[in-house]
Amino acid sequence: MRFLPDVTRRGFLGSLATGPALGLLSVSASAAEAQNADRATVDSDKFSPIDLAGHYSASSVDFRVSNRPAELAPDSLRTPAGPIRLRGIPFLFGDRRAANKDWLAVSQADRSDTRAEVEIPVGRTAAFVCLAHFCDWPSERGEDPDPDRFEPVGEVIATAVLIYEDGSEEVFPIRRRFEVSPPSIPWGHFSFTAAPGSDAVPKPLDGSLERGTDWGGLQTGFFDNVYRPPILWLCPLKNPRPDRSIAKIRLVAAGQATLVVCGLTLCHRQQHPLRYERLSTYRLTLPDESAADFERWTIEVDLGVIARQYVLPPFEPTSWLKADWAGLGESKGATPPGARFRYLEIAASEAATLSVTDRSSGAVRKFDLCDLNPGNPGTRLEIVDRQKVWVRGRILDEAGRPTPARLSFRSSEGRYIPPYGHRAEINTGWFQDYGADLKVGRSSFAYLDGTFEAELPVGEVLVEITKGFEYSPVRQRLEIRPDTRSIDLILARWIDLRAKGWVTADTHVHFLSPSTALLESQAEGINLVNLMAAQLGDLFANVGDLPGGALASRDGEHLVWLGTENREHLLGHISLLH
Repeated sequence: MRFLPDVTRRGFLGSLATGPALGLLSVSASAAEAQNADRATVDSDKFSPIDLAGHYSASSVDFRVSNRPAELAPDSLRTPAGPIRLRGIPFLFGDRRAANKDWLAVSQADRSDTRAEVEIPVGRTAAFVCLAHFCDWPSERGEDPDPDRFEPVGEVIATAVLIYEDGSEEVFPIRRRFEVSPPSIPWGHFSFTAAPGSDAVPKPLDGSLERGTDWGGLQTGFFDNVYRPPILWLCPLKNPRPDRSIAKIRLVAAGQATLVVCGLTLCHRQQHPLRYERLSTYRLTLPDESAADFERWTIEVDLGVIARQYVLPPFEPTSWLKADWAGLGESKGATPPGARFRYLEIAASEAATLSVTDRSSGAVRKFDLCDLNPGNPGTRLEIVDRQKVWVRGRILDEAGRPTPARLSFRSSEGRYIPPYGHRAEINTGWFQDYGADLKVGRSSFAYLDGTFEAELPVGEVLVEITKGFEYSPVRQRLEIRPDTRSIDLILARWIDLRAKGWVTADTHVHFLSPSTALLESQAEGINLVNLMAAQLGDLFANVGDLPGGALASRDGEHLVWLGTENREHLLGHISLLH
């Protein structure tokens, strides 16, 4: 029997993930329509869109893709016209108004609007050849409408042949669910080596909603727009001979299935344009005179996504360590309206460029993320926490045993670093975030069972730990080395009220699940928690937990007791502790 090598909390949670973590998103705009509005000048050092006008054989207006699902409207496959950027890659789509044709379609089927083979002149070198395309649905859909019943994954739809000036060739298969997929897909039916032209869009927790029922999706930090047809699949084919000039590209149909090519672009950078690096934090330093105007600057990245951007309130580590309100949170105070340092959390290709536009003057400053020089004067960009290490940690009591507690890591500039499995941005709205996290003022904390994993920056890290009123709160400075793999944090108990016959209790708690309430009670040193089921209009909170009864910790020192809250206009809230 073989066991999984990664038995960490991080590995376990990662194996359960059903949606992309924000650090893995590969997105640059909300949808093709939004990107079509940005017809920026093509960076010829990065890309060369190829004009396919002489090779179009079909029109997006009247083309009929075989086996189209009945629920998809006939006109839903119309694509944008002219210059367009998809995930930051520029393409030149056909304009059906000019020639009534805007698609290059290849198939061996007997159709007037497809070709069995097409050759496209190129005459340039390229590191990648990027196709924006889609294929028809598998023929089995017509016999069995269930998309999960059967799908010919790996079916070769066509081949792309790079023909070099010296006559040599490289052949790439265009396979179903690998390099290409249909223009509409069931949930989760993504391609292995191609990406949709539009994808999830970062959304702040306080972002607006079209429908109140979208609230749950907002908690993920992004909205998923990939399923809106037509889905154009982007497939960068890596050229194994980037130093040789490509004379032409030949597209050859492999069978009756149809491949529709809407755009073709040469990518000249050696870095994969759609392979995004891990989410990293950058610090953008703005000129002094702009500090008072937060809206003066427009910040964008071409081959990536800016997941968050924010400013930090003033923070001085030495004063923070000496402060006498450890564990009690910091007052929110006023966030500077336009601090000089802007923090950006970015997931992007190594070939990405960050653009900073001064709205007042129109001046644009660009930064290549793979070649940052923090010494530049004026506006400059630098990566924060260039080196990080994964650390396993324990919070120990005076007997050396792991004990639940509330913990917060901070960087030297005051950024909250959550342990793995805890979110960086905590939702403080009513009945909106009932996970094992807490925000007190502007201080964020994670509730832990005494063990944790965290990715910490090499260098100085600040930590704050608290466990109710019977333990002395801890604030200390840690030095994380490149070879640090584990840390132990010690809590000292200054008084044992339980041994003196006292019981600490919180008699009015709502919304938490019983198990989360038990964890938080242990971390806060509370022996008894009365979790109240309640009716608030159409909301019945924790009613489903009542039949389960009380929940106790293993040592019997902490108990979550289910009760009910009953409200009356004169007597107020009456808690029945069943």
